[in-house]
Amino acid sequence: MLAAIVLALSPALAATSDPVRGVVKSAQEAVLSVDLNARVLETPVMTGESFTKDDVLLRFDCEIQKAEARAAKAHYSASKSAHNNNIELQQYGAIGEFDVRVSKAEMQKALAQAEAISARTKDCEIHAPFSGRVAELAINAFETPGPNQPLLKIVSSDEYEVQLIVPSSWLAWLQPGSEFEFVVDETGVRHQAAVRRLGAEVDAVSRTVPVIAGFTTLPAPVLPGMSGTAYFNQPAN
Repeated sequence: MLAAIVLALSPALAATSDPVRGVVKSAQEAVLSVDLNARVLETPVMTGESFTKDDVLLRFDCEIQKAEARAAKAHYSASKSAHNNNIELQQYGAIGEFDVRVSKAEMQKALAQAEAISARTKDCEIHAPFSGRVAELAINAFETPGPNQPLLKIVSSDEYEVQLIVPSSWLAWLQPGSEFEFVVDETGVRHQAAVRRLGAEVDAVSRTVPVIAGFTTLPAPVLPGMSGTAYFNQPAN
C-alpha cells in the first residue's frame, strides 16, 4: 500500500539536489459511463462520500429493458422448440434438411439477440470497481443521460502516488527505491516517499523525465490533487 509517514517539522531539509515539484494522484481513478437509454432511479453515493468495492454507485429505471430481455428469452425458447420439432418431423420424412437448417439458424439468432439484450440490463446498476470516494457526480436522480455521457468520477482512497517531473540527468543516480521527502503545499507537512517507476521516455525539449513515487504509509492529511515539493538526497560522486 502506498502513502506516507508524517514527519515532525525540522528547521531545514538536508538535500543535495534541487527541489522538484509534484502532485498527488490516486493510484486508481475512473470516469464511469453507460450506453443505456434509461432514467436514473437512485444515486446512493454522493460527491465526497466513500464506498467499498462492488457497492452500487448508480441505479437506473430499466423496466423497459428488462421487459425486452424477457421477450427475447421467450422468443428464443419458442425458436428452440420449433427447431426440436423440426428435427422430429425430419425423422418421419415430413420435412427436409433445409427446413431443419433454417430453424436452427433462427434459433441461434434468437439466442444471440436474447444474450445481447440481457447483457445490456447489467448496466442498470453501476457497481464500484474498487474502494474509494466519489470525486464528481455529474448526474442526478430522475435525469436521463446521453449515450456514453460521463456520469461520475471515482478515485481510490487507500493508495496514493506522487507524480514528479525531474531532470533527465538524474537518471545517472535515480532509480526505483530512491527515497525523498515530499512537503505538501496545502498542509506544510513532510512525508517520506520512494520512487516506484521511472518514465519510459525523456522529453528532448525540456530534458526531463516523469517519475512515479509512492508514500511509505497512508498519509491521512493528503488528498488527490494536492501539490508539493520533493527533496532528494543525491548520492555523492
